[in-house]
Amino acid sequence: MSWRADLRARVGDFVLDVTLDGDAGTLALIGPNGSGKTTFLRALAGAVPTERADIEVDGQIVARDGHATPIEARRIGYVPQGYGLFPHLTVLDNVAFGLSTGARRLPRAARRDRARALLGELD
Repeated sequence: MSWRADLRARVGDFVLDVTLDGDAGTLALIGPNGSGKTTFLRALAGAVPTERADIEVDGQIVARDGHATPIEARRIGYVPQGYGLFPHLTVLDNVAFGLSTGARRLPRAARRDRARALLGELD
C-alpha cells in the first residue's frame, strides 16, 4: 500500500500547506506543538475542511479537485494523543474499534486479530 497527500487547510489563523507520501507501515508525525500534526491527520481523514486536497491511498483517489470521499468511506483514521480513547476498553479493543463500524465492518474476532497484528508492528 502506498499513499500520497498534497493539501492546504486553514484552522483559525494557522495555515497548513503540506505534501507527504509513504508506503505501508506505521506513520508517526513528530514536531512541536502547533506545527500542524493533528491538522494534517484530521484533514487526511476528512474531519477538517481543506482549501486544496489531492489525496490518494493505495491507488484510490480520496480527494481531488474539490471532490472528496465521505469521511465514513475513506477507511482512514488516527488515534489522537490524550483522551480520544475509550477508558473502559483495553488497548487492543480501542485499536480494533475502528473496524467495528461502517459497511466493511468486521466480526469481533477478526477485528481483534487485525488490531493485534497492527500493535505487533509497533514493537
